Amino acid sequence: MYFPYLRGKQFELEALLGVPMAVYGNTLPIVEPVNSSSGKFYLKLAQQARPFILIMNPQHPKRGRLGVGTVQTSLVDTSLLSHPALSLGYIVDQQLNISELQSFLTSNPTKDKAIIFRYNPIPTDLAAIDRVLHSTPPTYLIFDERLTSVRTRAVFAWHTQQALITDGFQKQDRNSDYPALSAFDSNLSTWRTDGLVGIGDYLSIGDHFQEGGSQPLVVTLHLTIPATHGLEMHHFSSTISATIKGPVAPKFREAARMLVTSPKVLGLPASTGIAMYQDWDARAHLPHLGAAKRASMQHHIETMSRLL
Repeated sequence: MYFPYLRGKQFELEALLGVPMAVYGNTLPIVEPVNSSSGKFYLKLAQQARPFILIMNPQHPKRGRLGVGTVQTSLVDTSLLSHPALSLGYIVDQQLNISELQSFLTSNPTKDKAIIFRYNPIPTDLAAIDRVLHSTPPTYLIFDERLTSVRTRAVFAWHTQQALITDGFQKQDRNSDYPALSAFDSNLSTWRTDGLVGIGDYLSIGDHFQEGGSQPLVVTLHLTIPATHGLEMHHFSSTISATIKGPVAPKFREAARMLVTSPKVLGLPASTGIAMYQDWDARAHLPHLGAAKRASMQHHIETMSRLL
């Protein structure tokens, strides 16, 4: 099973609506809602019965993030009320509240539950969490490999449905810093022998949350490509007016042309993400840069689903 981790920005929700339904045969996205204004996209996910795990206690944004009660009333009880394949998730982090965790596990009794560990609790909290999970076992235990230790994960060895999430994307501070090629870390080749139910990642944007954006000096498009010994991330960067913020249109057209004409890309199986880039290139069209991220994410999800 593949567990892609997304924040609930519009382009990320659109990515989940844009991939073929067949992908969901082995893919269960995790969505951390960052606002309550995207109800129409969640409604579409419900209407199309696209399964996903909705985080009930989001970590982002740091200011004004949604609480459990707000997620329940603004999403679970409204846009997602009729969703036949909705699961619910809870993040274990520095703000762990054992009582809230216990309430989460007993709430919404018809929904599958997932606990996502993004933190190493102290031993006394670990013991308390273990007791709660033994009492009301969730369907999945999911651990961020960077943020949790083997010691933490060993406490829950009794649970048979565990998954590991990695942040395989090597994010750079500036678009101009990306090389043409970088490795993408993944447990793709080892998860079955490690006894996991699946793996996850933060796709082709990494575990990074940012509100808003600015005019870039360089437009860089990212595309996941399978390699002999794992996964590679190819970066297609513009060179036009690289010292001037904007204009974006010629920079995007240059980067998109590099992507669609790359021999590596031409040899790949078709994906909805690549089709979007090809369409934009053919029409010399400038999409919103969020749409470019959406195309990259859709391609990544379809690639991982195919490789699993």
